[in-house]
Amino acid sequence: MAFSIAFDCLPLQMTDNELANYPQFSSLLSCLQDRLAPDGSSLKMKSALDEVQHSLSQARLKWLMSHTVYLELYELLASYEIKSHEGTLTPDEKQIQMCLTKTLSYNEIGDYLHFHPGVNSKSTLFGLTQMDIDQHNPAKHLLNDLQKIIIPMIEDKIQKKCEDLYNFYEPVKATQQGSAATKFLTLPDLVEHKLLSLQQEKETLKKDRVAREQHFWTYYQKLLECLSVIETIVKEYKLTCQAQTDDVTVEWLETRSEALRLKVKLTQVQILCDTYTNEAVKALKKIRGHLDDAIKQTEAQLAATTYSLQSYHSIGAEFKSLVNQFTLLQNEIENRKWALSTMGRTLNSTDGLSHTASSSPRSVDSLLNLVSPPVSQLKTDLQSQPAVVHPSSKSHQREKETKKVSFLSPSSSQNSTT
Repeated sequence: MAFSIAFDCLPLQMTDNELANYPQFSSLLSCLQDRLAPDGSSLKMKSALDEVQHSLSQARLKWLMSHTVYLELYELLASYEIKSHEGTLTPDEKQIQMCLTKTLSYNEIGDYLHFHPGVNSKSTLFGLTQMDIDQHNPAKHLLNDLQKIIIPMIEDKIQKKCEDLYNFYEPVKATQQGSAATKFLTLPDLVEHKLLSLQQEKETLKKDRVAREQHFWTYYQKLLECLSVIETIVKEYKLTCQAQTDDVTVEWLETRSEALRLKVKLTQVQILCDTYTNEAVKALKKIRGHLDDAIKQTEAQLAATTYSLQSYHSIGAEFKSLVNQFTLLQNEIENRKWALSTMGRTLNSTDGLSHTASSSPRSVDSLLNLVSPPVSQLKTDLQSQPAVVHPSSKSHQREKETKKVSFLSPSSSQNSTT
């Protein structure tokens, strides 16, 4: 029993097994129980502290009551001030406002008399006392009547606020019937219970927040461990082993590619051996000889054509103008021939004009004679141009001139037209 009493009364966290293993320590706890309070202080100090706390609670309660009345009075004065601005203040209320304002002002002046910061100091401002201040209060003779009017009003307001406060904390029980005194008596316990529940909820939230932080750091630590394991796996198994695997794969692919290359080369050699036999090679050599001869002939023709083209280009822009003029004249001759032939067919188709039809060839010849001088003049201009001698032989140049003149002559054009 001594073990359990010592364990329950003193702020210790020990089990019954520990107390049983150390009996002398249990005796010490029993002795300390008669001299120490549960918080570790002495019993005398604990009792003195309880008395001081009780006096303090009484003083706080008294101050709270006075402060509540003071606030209600100021609230009443504020309501009177609002009515005064609105013009709804009655003469009685105006007199109450004036007396209450002066009384509160003189009471506040009494609070300023004790200006000394020391607690035990009894000196006052100018040596005045509260009695001296009260003697100069013009509303002093009206205080009794004022109390009879003000106290019921303040009580009604406080009662109304208490009811509202009770309805706020207990909205369900507020609708039930019951005396107001019973509700007001249970209001302190109700408020204390609500405050205690709020405090417990705060503690619960605090514990939840601490637990949440612990879980967060636990998860964070686990994530770091997972990352470390993943990093190890990547370094050892992915990077190292994968690099080795890639090297082996590259060597295998290289060997396989080399084998395929050799196989393709062997197949190519076999195809060439099967395709090009001795007879085929001899035939291809003969074909190549013929092709070489044809290429040489073509190159010689190309060289001759190139020299001819260079000779034409050496004549200059006059050759182009002569060629264009010759082309225009040739076209004009063709047009006139076509017109004459059309007229001849028309004349031949007429039975009564035989003589005119027989004389139509002479008309065609006369027209051709009209056209021939410009052509002959053009031929003379071409022949007057300086000739370009081929560097290889003069006979080739004479052949080119002959071709050029035959190309520009009217007879050749007529033959080509026919």
